[in-house]
Amino acid sequence: MRESTFQRWNASRERRGLPPFDPAVEYQLRPVPDSLIDIEVDTTQVAGRILAGLHEHRSQRPVLTYPGGEAGWERIVGREPAVVAWPPRPLGAPLLTDLFEGL
Repeated sequence: MRESTFQRWNASRERRGLPPFDPAVEYQLRPVPDSLIDIEVDTTQVAGRILAGLHEHRSQRPVLTYPGGEAGWERIVGREPAVVAWPPRPLGAPLLTDLFEGL
């Protein structure tokens, strides 16, 4: 998760009187500095299927609450940022948009 997204979500939670996410707590979200994100895949075409898969897992149902409803969740799962573990990429390299880009 991008650090900027993490901070925006926490600010929104605090405005609604909810406790912020704490990355030091087990099973809580853990952000990555935006500058370390190497790839961001557009998954909007399959966002509905991703969400349907999450709904199939009983352990995920209690946390699938969001003020934006289903449309909000589809927006959230519509982009998948990640860090490339190997080979290391130079800092400032352009953001990849496909898992197989450059292979």
